[in-house]
Amino acid sequence: MLFLVSWLALSPVAFFGDFNKAHEQISDDGQYRAVAYYVLPTTPISLFQWAFSSDIFLVLYDKHGNYLGQSSPFRFTDQYIVFGNDVFFPDEIDGNEKSFSINGVNDFVEGYTIQVNHKRWWSQIISIFH
Repeated sequence: MLFLVSWLALSPVAFFGDFNKAHEQISDDGQYRAVAYYVLPTTPISLFQWAFSSDIFLVLYDKHGNYLGQSSPFRFTDQYIVFGNDVFFPDEIDGNEKSFSINGVNDFVEGYTIQVNHKRWWSQIISIFH
């Protein structure tokens, strides 16, 4: 049962590469790279997201290409909305927690926040494979 729930939640966002890459943005200082990938059609819901919404998730890398974390597997939108907002890389905003974030007013904004030092559970699991 746990495997089924994990598959439903993570399979659309656990596999990524050039085959589903949508967009890339590098921080001004060159220390970070955010890559947008299309959700993979591995479940009925993600099939709809892939076919009709062109939904994306983000993966944050350091300057050496090391995986730092990724956006939520539960909140999605398309790349034009994400990168149409202000994008903030770690070290660009004052605060205690280093994180990637976007500035916006919609409910998806929190889903695209990627914490660097305190990875969320999905980033911890997926980091095992990357």
